Amino acid sequence: MRSTRKKELEHKKKELKEDVFVESMTKAWAKTTSIRTYIIVAVVTVALGAVVWGIRSHIRSSGDRAAWTAYARLEMSIAEKRKDDDSKAVREKYDQEEIDGLAGLIGETDGTSAQAFIMYKYAHAVFSKGGDDNVKKAQEACATFAQRFPKHEYVLAMKLLQGKALFQQKSWQEALGVFQEVYDAYQQGKDVRMGSLQYEASYYIGRSHELLGNLDKAQAAYELLATHENESPLWADMARFRLAQMKS
Repeated sequence: MRSTRKKELEHKKKELKEDVFVESMTKAWAKTTSIRTYIIVAVVTVALGAVVWGIRSHIRSSGDRAAWTAYARLEMSIAEKRKDDDSKAVREKYDQEEIDGLAGLIGETDGTSAQAFIMYKYAHAVFSKGGDDNVKKAQEACATFAQRFPKHEYVLAMKLLQGKALFQQKSWQEALGVFQEVYDAYQQGKDVRMGSLQYEASYYIGRSHELLGNLDKAQAAYELLATHENESPLWADMARFRLAQMKS
């Protein structure tokens, strides 16, 4: 009997200790919950602040707001018109309407943060439309962009497009100089944004050399590009294709 009674007492003591432990842990968790809440609120506040700061970094004045609003209205208007009819004729009609609208906005947004982006969109739109006149307009827009916004994050993308426009006009020597400038900028670490552009520039360096008759330089450019399979499988494949074509 005594041993049974003793075991019962020991079991109750153990249960009591466990209850005390659970209670203390519950209290501790309750305290940390309030701390976690403060941390979450702080993180969310900082994140929202970063978003607001990012928007304000682009929209610094009423002129900026008006420029971005005008651009948004143009794109929304074109999208609304396109949604009901996606035929080639309709696409071409509204592609031209978008180009004309962007061209108008470039002049209207002078001195605002929106102008560079609108010039970027305009140059790519006219280049994509094709045709000698449009390709030349794209080339001129890219050259103007580089002069006005030499430190903009899109400047190398615009220079690459300028090179492609020159390339299409068969100005291969001039195009080669532009492609080389883009490639060198990445190699020298002057700009690490939009880094995939260096592989496209490298391909066009090879093509320009090939069309200029500099076959050794073209081969060297393709062989180097082909080693970047992991970084840019598309342009590495294109380089291998050109190497095969040169040997055939």
